[in-house]
Amino acid sequence: MPFINAPLIKTMENLSALLVQNPEDSFRLRADGIKKWLREIDGCTCQEEQLHTTEGTSERIYWHYGYMVALCDVLRLLEDKKAAQN
Repeated sequence: MPFINAPLIKTMENLSALLVQNPEDSFRLRADGIKKWLREIDGCTCQEEQLHTTEGTSERIYWHYGYMVALCDVLRLLEDKKAAQN
């Protein structure tokens, strides 16, 4: 899973448990944790360079792969939430 070492939420089970309680807070908490983690990386220039927007770069491939994984994770979490409600 991407960003498994990012602060605040370390396992899919923890995120899934939070999602069942309050999805918006869960995603906000996760996003805030990743933003904090990125700020702590010395020399991180992702926001300025935006290399993922340049056709043919490996950054673009990794960005789309990460986005696809994130979408699949969210879909799985929503399914877990729906199953927990039944």
